Amino acid sequence: MRKRIRGVIFGLGLAAGQALAADGNGQFGIKGVGGAHCENYLQAFEKKDQGYLMYLGWFGGYISATNQYLPNTFDITPWQSVGLVSMAVANVCRQNPKASVLEAVQRVLQGVYPLRLTQASPMTEAKTDKAAIQIYQAILEQAQEKLKALGYYKGEPDGKFGPGTRKALEAFQKDNKLQPTGLPDQATLLALMNAKPAQ
Repeated sequence: MRKRIRGVIFGLGLAAGQALAADGNGQFGIKGVGGAHCENYLQAFEKKDQGYLMYLGWFGGYISATNQYLPNTFDITPWQSVGLVSMAVANVCRQNPKASVLEAVQRVLQGVYPLRLTQASPMTEAKTDKAAIQIYQAILEQAQEKLKALGYYKGEPDGKFGPGTRKALEAFQKDNKLQPTGLPDQATLLALMNAKPAQ
């Protein structure tokens, strides 16, 4: 188990000194619910009880610490909410219920690592007449680039939310059976970032 955890940490690109600030044998104390088995997390995840809220808090803290100590990383989950991360952790845990929650979170972060923000980015508001969300300007620009590659967006990606971006998002959402809000919400970004341009 420890070797797998270390492998995941190295897979995230952490330097050995930062990743294994532990004892001479590479062992370290895992605080809080990170040391629990995945099967325990899955029970809390299904119930959405007080225990689940403890896991969410732990995930948020772990992600913040990762942002602080992972080289060339401003935000490893720049558009993924802690709730979305919790669903991804549940998927990993279903495949390996005896793994630790820490290991499951590390696997999730390894998966999103290529999409991280390496530099700070200002927040911008994406707003329609019905709702508004805050999003990193750099992520909105990435979304525009993806929408352009898929043939939905005609303008130049600039990280600004305007009518062209809203219409492109609405068209993408309709084509992918998502609620056509015109906003770069979690479900839309998840589908968009995983979409492949037609060959």
